Amino acid sequence: ALVLVQMRQFDKAIECYKIALDINPRSAQIHNLLGRALAASGKFPDALPHFQRACELEKNPEYQADLAVLSAVLVKQTMFLSWATMLGYEQ
Repeated sequence: ALVLVQMRQFDKAIECYKIALDINPRSAQIHNLLGRALAASGKFPDALPHFQRACELEKNPEYQADLAVLSAVLVKQTMFLSWATMLGYEQ
């Protein structure tokens, strides 16, 4: 999956990480890597629960930083969509 991410084949990497989670659902590392692959593919809302779960399973500063970055992206995205709606722009 790591090689697939480097090759920017995010959908295939995501599937590999999901299989890995089926085998080991309590792996903080796999949750975090799946979150990164989802975020890299633009699936920010789907990435959030995996970053959160990684932080719940293991107190790792790297996982906490990934969660913080994604949270900031989601806040900015929400603010942008709110402004666009207020200004009358449609999606």
